[in-house]
Amino acid sequence: MTITLPAHPLRDRPLPLVRLLRSREGEGFADVEHPDGGSFRVPLSWTDRAAPWVVPQVDGHDVRLSPDGLKQMALAVRAALAAVHDVTDEPAGK
Repeated sequence: MTITLPAHPLRDRPLPLVRLLRSREGEGFADVEHPDGGSFRVPLSWTDRAAPWVVPQVDGHDVRLSPDGLKQMALAVRAALAAVHDVTDEPAGK
């Protein structure tokens, strides 16, 4: 089995399949052997057993965050910029 999730560190490396599982909600999972030993579980949607991933791109670069992740990042940047402006806008000596 091969992990196809673009951001996964073991992407495109064949991994021995230990077993397939299905949750009560119907989501599929695979237990696979880690190259360093042991096993770990991944959603089938992250593997070559699912429909291929189509990675969205902006200006020819892969986008690796979900819309929610991008929103959270934008809020964090806004907060960081506000904090910087709050500090630099204070009069000296206060």
